Amino acid sequence: QRAAAKTKTTTSAGFLFGKPKDAGETATKESLQYELDKANEWREELGEELRRTKKERDDAMESAELYKRRLKEAEKDVFKLEKLTQEQEQKFNAFEIVVKKQIKLLEGMVKERDEQLAKTQQK
Repeated sequence: QRAAAKTKTTTSAGFLFGKPKDAGETATKESLQYELDKANEWREELGEELRRTKKERDDAMESAELYKRRLKEAEKDVFKLEKLTQEQEQKFNAFEIVVKKQIKLLEGMVKERDEQLAKTQQK
């Protein structure tokens, strides 16, 4: 039994991997070899495309990190400018209040002087 199984396995292996016995088997082997070669070429092309794509992704990630840092720095600058603007507005508002009070005071002084002049001219 073992000898029969061994002969059958050898015959199958010879059929699959050995020299073909007719033209049909040769054509099939050549066709399979062609498909295998094409599949290998395609695999190599895909591998190259994958490597190129990974490099592009890595470059893009590096660029994104640079932009992230620049964005954080710019945000800090914007916050500083906003704070400065707010402080300037507060100073301006305080100055405006002081100026309005001074204008009112001067207007009152002018009105008082005009009244005194009017009184002196009536006499």
